[in-house]
Amino acid sequence: MIDLKECAKSLEDAPNCLEFLQAWMRWRGEKLIASASSVRPEELGTTLDELAVLEYQPPGAVNFRLAGATQVHMMNRPLRGENLMDLTAPSDYEGRLSIARNTTSYPCGLLATWTASQASELMSPMCTLLLPVLPPVSEGPVRLYVAVDRLADLPKRNYEPLKTYPTPGERIYVDLGHGAPSDEDDFQQPPRQIAC
Repeated sequence: MIDLKECAKSLEDAPNCLEFLQAWMRWRGEKLIASASSVRPEELGTTLDELAVLEYQPPGAVNFRLAGATQVHMMNRPLRGENLMDLTAPSDYEGRLSIARNTTSYPCGLLATWTASQASELMSPMCTLLLPVLPPVSEGPVRLYVAVDRLADLPKRNYEPLKTYPTPGERIYVDLGHGAPSDEDDFQQPPRQIAC
């Protein structure tokens, strides 16, 4: 687990995630987490293209409200309204649900690196920052805003869409000021502190 200050330090090679974190911190002000009414998408500039908005609806739906250009490009199809769990490999299902449960219930953030692997074995390292946002109405589901950075580019001519949406490899919870689950609680191996 890391705090927001440590999270910001680790994002020097992930400009989209860093810009999103800085905007999210302005949106939340003195509150624990940002609310939908305080979100100002125009503050994100081009980072908006690299942002997805998900809604966790227990027990097992994580629906795309918005998918950024990177997510749409990876899957080669529109994702709005899709349940992310339907795009998740069965072996990753419980880990992904655990992330959604923990980040919405504590609430806390998640910093992760992962690799988008394609059938041709081309691999693209990615960095993701996930932060919760309260819904516009008190009874609605908490939203999870997810910024993405490609840490290396794939050759465009060899691009193949992914069949399943990758689950983060290295991951660490981000304490927003109210605690976070132990990294060991949900995963086989505790993640080490990562830098994107």
